[in-house]
Amino acid sequence: MAHTPGPWLEKGDEIRASDGTPICQVFAVDADDTKRGRPVADANSRLIASSPNLLAALRIALPHVEGEDRAVILDAIKGASLTAFLATPSEEWKKQNGLA
Repeated sequence: MAHTPGPWLEKGDEIRASDGTPICQVFAVDADDTKRGRPVADANSRLIASSPNLLAALRIALPHVEGEDRAVILDAIKGASLTAFLATPSEEWKKQNGLA
């Protein structure tokens, strides 16, 4: 399972790969469907854009962790990778939505 390689770049409410490939668009909405404003969406965008770097940092740190903690961290990385994979739109969806 692979994700679009980083770096990912934040451009307004969009996150794109360095080659321009769209990753996602970020909105901030309250439970009652009203927009909370740019500060929340901007913070979410920065977090999402940093994901490839965060995953790389975890992979670098993993060999330096020993014992039971190593298994816990490895499971967390695998879980994060699976979540990212499941949240990645299929090529068919991208084509249907004009992104491919």
